[in-house]
Amino acid sequence: MSLSVIIFFHFRRIESEQAKTRLEQLAATQATALNHAIDEYTDFLRGFSLLFSLPREINAADFTAAAQAARVEFSGLDAVEWAPLIEADALPALSARLEAQGRPPLQVQRRVANNQLASVEVPDQWIQPVIYVEPVAPNAKAYGFDVLSGINRSEIELARETGTSVMSHITLLLRDEDVAGFALYQPVYHGPENQRAYRGVVIGIFVLHDFVADIARHIVTDTADLLLVDRTARGNNGVIALVKSDGSTQTSELPQLDSFFSPPICQVHIPVWERDWELMVRPSPAWIAANTPVYPWWVLGLSVAFTIGVTLVIIQRDQHLATIEQRVEQRTEELHASETKLRAILEHSSNLIFIRGLDGRYSMVNSAFLKMTALTEAQIIGQTDEVYLSSEDVERYTRMDQEVIRSGQGISFENIQQIDGRDITFWIEKFPLRHSDGRIFAVGVIATDLTKFKNLEQEKAATQRRALESQRFESMSVLAGGIAHEFNNILTAILGNAGLLRMEFNNSEDTRSYLAQIEHSSKRAAELCNQMMTFSGRGEFELEAINLNDVVTKTVTLLRPQTAHTATTKLELGPALPPIEADLSQISQVIVGLLTNAYEALVDTGTITVTTRLVTLNASRIRQAVASPRIADGEFIELVISDTGCGIEASVLHRIWEPFYSTKFDGRGLGLAAALGVVNGHGGPVFAESTPGIGTSVTVCFPVSVRPFAPHFLSTPPFDQTGRSGHRILVVDDEFTIREITRGILTHRGYVVEVAEDGQKGLEAFTHREVKFDLVLLDMAMPVMEGHELLPKLRHVDPAIAVLAMSGYSEREVRNRFGKHPISGFLQKPFTMEKLAAAVADALDGIEPSR
Repeated sequence: MSLSVIIFFHFRRIESEQAKTRLEQLAATQATALNHAIDEYTDFLRGFSLLFSLPREINAADFTAAAQAARVEFSGLDAVEWAPLIEADALPALSARLEAQGRPPLQVQRRVANNQLASVEVPDQWIQPVIYVEPVAPNAKAYGFDVLSGINRSEIELARETGTSVMSHITLLLRDEDVAGFALYQPVYHGPENQRAYRGVVIGIFVLHDFVADIARHIVTDTADLLLVDRTARGNNGVIALVKSDGSTQTSELPQLDSFFSPPICQVHIPVWERDWELMVRPSPAWIAANTPVYPWWVLGLSVAFTIGVTLVIIQRDQHLATIEQRVEQRTEELHASETKLRAILEHSSNLIFIRGLDGRYSMVNSAFLKMTALTEAQIIGQTDEVYLSSEDVERYTRMDQEVIRSGQGISFENIQQIDGRDITFWIEKFPLRHSDGRIFAVGVIATDLTKFKNLEQEKAATQRRALESQRFESMSVLAGGIAHEFNNILTAILGNAGLLRMEFNNSEDTRSYLAQIEHSSKRAAELCNQMMTFSGRGEFELEAINLNDVVTKTVTLLRPQTAHTATTKLELGPALPPIEADLSQISQVIVGLLTNAYEALVDTGTITVTTRLVTLNASRIRQAVASPRIADGEFIELVISDTGCGIEASVLHRIWEPFYSTKFDGRGLGLAAALGVVNGHGGPVFAESTPGIGTSVTVCFPVSVRPFAPHFLSTPPFDQTGRSGHRILVVDDEFTIREITRGILTHRGYVVEVAEDGQKGLEAFTHREVKFDLVLLDMAMPVMEGHELLPKLRHVDPAIAVLAMSGYSEREVRNRFGKHPISGFLQKPFTMEKLAAAVADALDGIEPSR
């Protein structure tokens, strides 16, 4: 009996220790399962935050799609929010972008009494408002909430400092009804690991009851009651939830800790999201009964009963171990499922994401990588970069991976990589992947394709360059027009004085010769001024419907004798082209200038090709023209003059349109600058292309005319220069020399002339005259009152007064300035004595002298 008692107590002690061990194993299993459930949420939130660590901005649609997919996978997740860290000054711009995405205006809110929010002014320099939330209902109150002003600010700052997920205290959520829950903050950074910049937090919102119910699915609860306790919580002894052995969960009316402490019980410390949790495991009566040996005192001496009892215990223990092994296998399958979820997130990313081991061999790639490299997973897994990269690239990337492994820090850089014959620009981030003990086992890589964004930047730069070129040409045009106008006034004085001297010294042969040279030189200067006016787009055009093919043919025929020994000219003229609206003489000068430049570009001999055709130009094509002119799209006749000459470097191609610029020797005149002004003045664009050593091609376009071809007359009727003695003329011009010369010429021809130095003086002379004037010679640009302002005032005093306009600008521009007030004639500056006399005679034709 003593032996039986000794054996009984010996086995009882052994079984008690084994029961304690099994209880610890049960608690460890439950803790492992709980940690696995927590890790799934942690992995999800980290994966989700990768969306916001990319260089490009995530819009509301991207956020909503990703959040909806996550809530389907994780039933314990109630909502997902994004709260970026921004400066208060950037709030209006952020609100405007959100409104453009269909979101309501962003109002910063902070918590007030009774779990309510109120919009407030933003006194702080930095704020962190919630700008995305999914689902919106019933979480609309969170939109605009400044998380830095809430009770969980310390948790957010801890997450930012540590880079880990941090859980808030359990409190009432921001809803209309009182619901207990908590927030999980995952910080988001951008840039390399050693220089990363904090961008904000992704926030997972959990309703406590739903979260506990979800993690309870991962825990074997039929053998014990589980009490979750947060030792770092505020109040309520830190009790979070009770998971009963029947699978039900309880998050309210929780038991006190003292009442739960009924042995046997096992406690396991679990760090959860920077908080100290304890898992208290209290086995169920069934488990206690199953793990407590039952030995009736009255059968202690029966060895058979003892043997049977021991056998039953061993069998029960083996069955229990088999159950544990089965559940371990189940947890392993769940881990695989979790990996599948993470894989799905990676597969839907547009970035190239892959992992290489310490030996440089690929262990994981996503679909974007396979699509970009045109490889299959079987072709790349287990292989190195040599599968699709050059040896130089392989060596370079291997050095970078080794540097990441050596330093333990990530690197970021921009790189142009040639894949399948294409140059692709990537933003690449390399970072080490570590085991739980900190050892690096692989290098992770995220490569973002920036090619499209780079192309957009280049297009923007080209647009800005064309705009600057247009502004520069416009400034040069304004300057050229202004200089030409002033020189015209000076030349008018020179020609007028020369004419007066010729009348005074008509009998001296030498004097007439000197005056003729002065007039000849002045006319040459006037031609240069006309070219400058043409370059400025303010030259005088006599528009008519002309056949461009005829003009080209005649011009080439005219130049062929001088160029036949050095160049072969080919004509490729489009058939039956419609007419263009143009000035024949100006267009002829343009063609002569372009052909002359083409001939001079030939080194020894070569070919000049002249092509005409009907084209339709859209706004995109016109924007590529020289100086980016403001021209409407439509149908044009295109003239292309190409040569096989030396060509022009791209760095100076844009300068050939500048006055006096040449690539062969010092500039000789306005040349191509005047041609550009003529073509733009006709409402057409100009294009130029050149390749050094191959040749240059210049394209000019003219709008199609709606009128039929016009006949050309080679002579004009002569005009009468006889003076009309007795007519009274008022000359209004701000240039003293022009006033006096005009007065002298007209007085010599028998007219009665008065002069005025500006529009106001002219109006006073015209209004207070004793005898009315028969004609007013009126300058355009004057101080105090300009010519187009004076004319209606003159017509108000005398509606029938004849007005002869004088200007260095074109007749078309002058008539446009006068608008609805017609003029009797136009006199182009500079003018000779004969032209002045003829213009005055024409203006006074049919008008009797006033008395």
